[in-house]
Amino acid sequence: MRIALEGWGRNHGEKVLFAKSIDPSNYKAEPGTINLNQYEVTTHSVRVNGVDKTRVGVRFGISNLRTGGDYQGSVRFSPEDAALIFALAFRDKPLETVLAALADARDGLAVDESEEQAA
Repeated sequence: MRIALEGWGRNHGEKVLFAKSIDPSNYKAEPGTINLNQYEVTTHSVRVNGVDKTRVGVRFGISNLRTGGDYQGSVRFSPEDAALIFALAFRDKPLETVLAALADARDGLAVDESEEQAA
């Protein structure tokens, strides 16, 4: 996972806040204390519109961050990071629920013209 900021008006390049692969060994059922060079992956249950859901979060330390002005942020996930986040979000759900969520997510994606031409 890579989290970065870039200046909005005067862009002096990207400031990377966090850039590490998410490791399953850093998963904690309950948030704990972390040092500046550490991170942890956590989950917690929430109820949204009457439906129980799992939220996955990543907490990490940042040293010497000073910002002023307006910034745009970006978050990038590797396929392995995305798979771990997905597995944590659906780990207690029946397979049918997992497949339905995956199908809904795929159905919501815009069709890529290169995929359309290959078909």
